[in-house]
Amino acid sequence: MPIKVEVICGPMGAGKTEELIRRATRELIAGKRVLAVYPKIDNRVEGSYIATGYADVTGGREFSRKMPAKAVSTKKEFLALVRAERPQVLAVDEAQLFPKWIISAIKEVVLYGIVDRIIIAGLNMDAWGEPFGPMPVLMAISQEVTVLTAVCTNCKRSDIGVLTQKTSVGTGQRVEVGSKQYTVRCRDCWTPPPKE
Repeated sequence: MPIKVEVICGPMGAGKTEELIRRATRELIAGKRVLAVYPKIDNRVEGSYIATGYADVTGGREFSRKMPAKAVSTKKEFLALVRAERPQVLAVDEAQLFPKWIISAIKEVVLYGIVDRIIIAGLNMDAWGEPFGPMPVLMAISQEVTVLTAVCTNCKRSDIGVLTQKTSVGTGQRVEVGSKQYTVRCRDCWTPPPKE
């Protein structure tokens, strides 16, 4: 049976991790071995989890769903973990934060038939509206791409937000993990920040 690679993408706040957890949980219910991984740089959740979250009105974080996961920082660590765990389903969250080695690592997992299904979630565009890190290639090598939208935080139109708006000057292309200096905008309300 061919390995299915699927990508869930969209802006911040679109529910990418929520959808990743939903799909992975269905596989767990079906009795499959599931391994969830995320980049070690993502330290928003205490412990070894991927989690869906929203900012509450007091500015704190509430997590509505979470799934046990392992943080990885190198290709060697990633492949060793996959080989050791022998999952049937591999769930990769925040893929845009991985270095480009994640592309060759995913290709290797597919080539050697280590898993049956790979589900990848991540931001497809950065705050400048440009393809984000490894995401364009991951989208190209997948059989299924699901693009989610969010509510525009400016005009409040539902399911039209597709871009991440940077609200302050920071450093580099990478979205700062867990930063409050970003919001979601539709194409009409979005303005690109100055190049840094």
